[in-house]
Amino acid sequence: MNFAFDSLHLFEQISDSPNMEYVTTAEKIHKYILTITEHYSDEYARSRLNNFKNCLYYASFEHNNPIYHTIVQDKLNLPSELIYVHELMYQFLCSSKHEYIKFDRTDCNSYGYNNADFSYHVPLIFMPIFSAYISASLFSKSESITVTSFFKKITAYLNNINSETLNTYFHIICKEDYIKFSNMWLIEYLGKNYFCTIDDLYNTYSQKDSHKTMLENSVKGLTFLFLENTERPNPASRHIVSLLKDYVNSVERASLSKYQNSTGNSLLYDYTEPLQLEKELQYMEALFTNLSNTLNKMLDWIDSFINDHHKKYSKYSLYINNFNLFTKTYNDFVKQIQEQMDNINYDIYCYFQCLAEDSLIISLQESKQLYLDKFNEETHIDKYVRMFSSCYKCILKDLGYFFRQVEHSCSATPEKYNSLIINRNYFSDFKSSILKSLDKLNENIKTNFSKLPAILYQKKIGKIQELKYSTDIFSKNEIIRITLILSGKYLSEDYVSRYLNQKGFTFPLSRNQLLFFLINYNKIFSDL
Repeated sequence: MNFAFDSLHLFEQISDSPNMEYVTTAEKIHKYILTITEHYSDEYARSRLNNFKNCLYYASFEHNNPIYHTIVQDKLNLPSELIYVHELMYQFLCSSKHEYIKFDRTDCNSYGYNNADFSYHVPLIFMPIFSAYISASLFSKSESITVTSFFKKITAYLNNINSETLNTYFHIICKEDYIKFSNMWLIEYLGKNYFCTIDDLYNTYSQKDSHKTMLENSVKGLTFLFLENTERPNPASRHIVSLLKDYVNSVERASLSKYQNSTGNSLLYDYTEPLQLEKELQYMEALFTNLSNTLNKMLDWIDSFINDHHKKYSKYSLYINNFNLFTKTYNDFVKQIQEQMDNINYDIYCYFQCLAEDSLIISLQESKQLYLDKFNEETHIDKYVRMFSSCYKCILKDLGYFFRQVEHSCSATPEKYNSLIINRNYFSDFKSSILKSLDKLNENIKTNFSKLPAILYQKKIGKIQELKYSTDIFSKNEIIRITLILSGKYLSEDYVSRYLNQKGFTFPLSRNQLLFFLINYNKIFSDL
C-alpha cells in the first residue's frame, strides 16, 4: 500500500490504519538506518540504535527533578535542551496513544539502561524520520553538540533520501509532501522552533557559562510548559513559542547601548553599581578644615607678632624684637601641626576601618545587596594619606624656610646672609605658599573623590531577572503579561486584569492551570 499525506492529522490516521506495516525488530531498524544514511556497516547502525536507546531511557525521567536532570546530564553529556528534545521523543514514541516503543524502566542511575528490554512497534511511514533521528543522535568528537546542529542533521538525512528510496522501502509516494510533513512534525512534537530559538538566544547573548545558565533559568518556566504539553498538536505549543520570541525581543532591546548603566556595563545580567559616599568627602573636607584652621591661626599670629614687634628702623622685614618668644610660640604651632598630621593619617585609617565594620553595611553584604571592595578601600586610604602627607611636606618646608629667614633677620649681623633680600616681604610669600598648598590639597580631595574607584558597590538585578518566567506558581501580573503578549493588542494592564476577573480566574495559577489556560486561550479570549 502506498501512502500520500501532507499533514499531522493524516499521518495519525494512516499510521493507525489496518493495512499499516510495522517495524518490530532491531535488525529491521538497522536496515532502515543504513538505507537512509547510505551506510553499509551493521556496526554503524548498531552503535546508533544503542546510543538512541541510551538517550531515550535517561530522557524518560522527570525533567523538573534537578537530581534526575543532573544524573542524566552526567550520563549523556548533552546540553539540557537536547535532553529535553529526547524527552519529547520519548513522550511521542512511548505514549499510550502510540506505544511505538516499550521498555522496562528501573532507576535513574548509571546502570539503568543496561537492564532495559526494548520492544518496537513503529509504523513504516514513520521510519524515515525515526531512522534520521537515531542517526543524528550520535555525535562525533569533531561535531558541535547543540540542539540546532541536531535538527540540521535530521533535516539533512531526510532531504538526502531520494524519491525512489522513499517509494521502494517506505511506500511514500511524494517526497515533497513527506519533507513538508517531517518539518511540521519536528516543530509540533519535538519543539524544533522553540529549542532552536533558545540556542540562538544563548549564542547571541551569553558570553560565558554563567550568562547561559541565567538565560536558561529565565526561560525554564516556558520550557517546562512546553514539555508538559503532551497532547500535541494543540495551540499551547505555538503560544509558548510566541512567548519565547517576545522574550528574545525583550532581551535584544535590553542589550542595546541605551540600556547601559552609567559605567557602560550592560544591564542584561546582574551587575554592580558604584556607590559613592558623600560622607567620605565630607569627612576628608572636615580633616582639611581642621588643618586649614590651625595654619590660618598660625598665620594670623605671625602677622600680628611681626606688626607688633618689628623694629621700624630695620631694612629687614622680619627683624623683630623678642625673638625667643617668637621661637617658642612658633615651635608650639609647628608641633601642633605635626601632631595634627599624625592624627589625620590615623583618622583616615579609622574612618575606613569603621566603614568596613559598620553593622548595616555588613548586613547588606551578607544579604548580597552590597559589595565592599577591599582593594579599592586600600587605594582610597593610600591616596588620601599621600595627599595630606604631600601637603604637609610642602608646609613643613615652608615653615623651615620662613623660620630661617626670621632667625637670620634677627641675628646681630643679618647682612652676612646672602639669602636675605632687603625690603622683601617674606611673610607675604610664606603666607601665599601655605595657602597655595592648602588650595591644592582642597582641590585634590574633591577631584580624587570623583575619580577614585568606588569602595562600595550596590548589587543590581539585571533585565534577565526581570524578564524571568516562574517555573511553578504564576502570579496575576505574570498572567496579565502573558495575555498582553499573546493578544497582540494595545491593551492596558487594568483592562486585562478586569477581564480576567470577569472570566472567573483566581490567582496564582499552577503550571497545570497555566497550561490549560494556554490550550484554551483562543476560546477564553475570543471576545477580548
